[in-house]
Amino acid sequence: MENSLYYILRAPHKHSGVAFAFCGVSQTRPNHSFGPALRNAYIIHIVLNGRGTLRIDDTVYSLEKNDCFVIQPDESAEYSASAEDPWTYCWLGFTADNPDEYLSAIGYTPDKHAFRVTAALPFLNLLTECFSYADGSVRSELKLNAITFELLFRLASNRVSLNPNRSTRHLGETITKAMQYIDEHYGEGITATGVAEYLHIDRSYLSREFHAANDMTMKEYIDHIRIAKACDFLSMTEMSIAEIAKRCGYGSAEVFSRKFKESQDATPLRYRQLRSTINNDLEIDIDFLRALFQH
Repeated sequence: MENSLYYILRAPHKHSGVAFAFCGVSQTRPNHSFGPALRNAYIIHIVLNGRGTLRIDDTVYSLEKNDCFVIQPDESAEYSASAEDPWTYCWLGFTADNPDEYLSAIGYTPDKHAFRVTAALPFLNLLTECFSYADGSVRSELKLNAITFELLFRLASNRVSLNPNRSTRHLGETITKAMQYIDEHYGEGITATGVAEYLHIDRSYLSREFHAANDMTMKEYIDHIRIAKACDFLSMTEMSIAEIAKRCGYGSAEVFSRKFKESQDATPLRYRQLRSTINNDLEIDIDFLRALFQH
């Protein structure tokens, strides 16, 4: 679970070039994770405090304050907060007709998703300005697009390279295949035994290796993926709770609702309601934001 303040532009006008899609700031709990999820926008995350990890394919990035990472549309990514020092991060999503030059300018390449900035907190100050332009008017949309360009400019002007020896590691081929299989078949009632059988590997051996690589069991990972996908469906679609339960591999809406509440501290319906418009489940914790600016 994470406490978040965010805004999604529900019906943007068509633009050539770059256009704002959504933004937010999240203060996560220990071990909170998001994804794997597919998005229809480019998403830039900037770590304000704490630590966490990003996994894309077989590469895992260890990230901390002032680190940034980019997720492309239709790219499956998962990111998790540290158990000891969970991160706080802000993010901005945008669409672009020709994004490569913009992304290259801020230090992103398809094989290098993370980079650093000299200071992260000024980006929080910029992004919180977006919440003053949430009335859906064309005037406000123009301002949100301007903020998007300003953020890209600041990233291009203040980025520095990550130390690859500190920040990245690669999962083994077997673990990567197991995770990909779970990511693709989470809705089919799969089990840890079924994953091992698919890979033609001893279950006990795979379980040990999987836990060592991910700090969770395969069963925990399967449950995690199902809940993460359910969060996506609740936030981005109008599907019924029963249909989401079925899509995510649960035998009934009742079982799904119980599992979801255990994980997210909210029922599926409440979770959807909180994400229907501008949402502040920080309970407008302005003191939290002010404290960040003062450090």
